[in-house]
Amino acid sequence: ETDTTNNKILNEESKKDKKNVCEFCNKKLRITATYKCKCNKIFCAAHRYSECHNCTYDYKQQGKKDLEKNNPLVVKDKI
Repeated sequence: ETDTTNNKILNEESKKDKKNVCEFCNKKLRITATYKCKCNKIFCAAHRYSECHNCTYDYKQQGKKDLEKNNPLVVKDKI
């Protein structure tokens, strides 16, 4: 029993530390200096842009979907 409770405590501590660390450089972050990307990872100010951390989110595909949604096909009525 003591081993399982110790493992649970260690897992909870590692999860807390994981939230406050940059995914790219492992820099410890404050709550106010965290930036969440669309790839659902947290980064520091230096690595917050997608070009800086090799983001896996497909911005091009999302842009196409947004254009299709916001710009419906316009068809001229026949006379």
